[in-house]
Amino acid sequence: MKQPYFIVAGMPLVFKMKFYPFVIAVLLMLATSCKSKLTADQQMVELLKEHSTYATTAQNPYSPGAVLLHIDSLIANAPPLGTDIVSLYVNKAEVLLQLGREQQAVSLLDSVLYKTFVQDYEIKQKVIKGLALAYLRLGERANCIHNHSAESCLFPIAGRGIHTDKYGSEKAIALYQQLLKTDAGDYESYWLLNIAYMTLGTYPGKVPKEYLINIDRPAADSNVKPFQDVAMALGLAVRKMAGGNITDDFDNDGFTDIIISSTSLTEPMRYFRNNRDGSFTNQSKSSGLGQFPGGLNMMQTDYNNDGFKDVFVLR
Repeated sequence: MKQPYFIVAGMPLVFKMKFYPFVIAVLLMLATSCKSKLTADQQMVELLKEHSTYATTAQNPYSPGAVLLHIDSLIANAPPLGTDIVSLYVNKAEVLLQLGREQQAVSLLDSVLYKTFVQDYEIKQKVIKGLALAYLRLGERANCIHNHSAESCLFPIAGRGIHTDKYGSEKAIALYQQLLKTDAGDYESYWLLNIAYMTLGTYPGKVPKEYLINIDRPAADSNVKPFQDVAMALGLAVRKMAGGNITDDFDNDGFTDIIISSTSLTEPMRYFRNNRDGSFTNQSKSSGLGQFPGGLNMMQTDYNNDGFKDVFVLR
C-alpha cells in the first residue's frame, strides 16, 4: 500500500488523504508581472507566508521576536534611571526565555540586579525571581535538551532525569532562598525551590525544613506509574513549538499514524507513518505535508464521505 499524499483544499487548511503521490492539476493564474502558475498547495504555502508576515507584530504574544524588538526600542528611549527601565529589562528577559536564549536572560538580569538604581523592593524581588527562573531554564537546556534521556524533566524528577550539570539549579536555589527570607508567603518560590533540589537529586533530604514541601511519590506497587519519554526510541523525537497532534490510521493499513503541528508559522507540520512494529518513520516531505507550516489545533474525520480521512487545521 502506498503512502498518503496530503493536499490543501482551502483555508482553514484541509488535507485530503490519497494513497498515491500526485500534483493537483488545477493551476491558478496570479496577478503578478511574471504570470507565475501555482498549484493549490503552492498557493496555500504563499498564503501562509503572507499571513506569517502580518502576524509578526509586537501585539502578537506568539511572536516573541517582534515583541523583543519592541521592548528594545522602548529601552533605547527610556530614562537611564528608575523603575521603568528595570521593568523593561525584566520584560525583555521573559521574552528571551521564550526564545530559548537563557544565557542572555541570565546575563541581563544579573547585571540589572547589581545596578545601584534598583531600589524599589517589589521591582528588585521581581528581578531576583526572573533571574532564578532563568537559571532553572538554563539548567533545563544543559540537561533536558543537550543531555536528554527518557526520564528528563518528567515529574517527579528521578533516575536519569537528575541533572549532571548542576550549575543552573544551584544558582536558582540560592536565589529562591534569598527570596523566601524576605517573603515567607511566596508560594511559587517555595515550589520551584523544591523542584530545583529535586533536579539535583537532593530532595527531600537537603531542602531546609522551613521550605520543604512534602510530595508523595507513588508506591512501588501502585498502578499509577510515571510516564517515560519513548519518543527517541520510536523515531518521534521532535523539537518544536507546541501545537496540535492527531493519532489515527491515515493510510488505512490498520496501524495508528501520527500528525503533529506547531503554533509557529515558521515550523512545518509533520507526518509519522507507523512501521507496523511500533516505531515510526518521518514521511512529512514525501507525503506533501511538510511544506505547510503552523497549526494551533487539528481535527480529523472524513469530511466529504469518500472513505478517506481529512484533516482540518486551525490557525
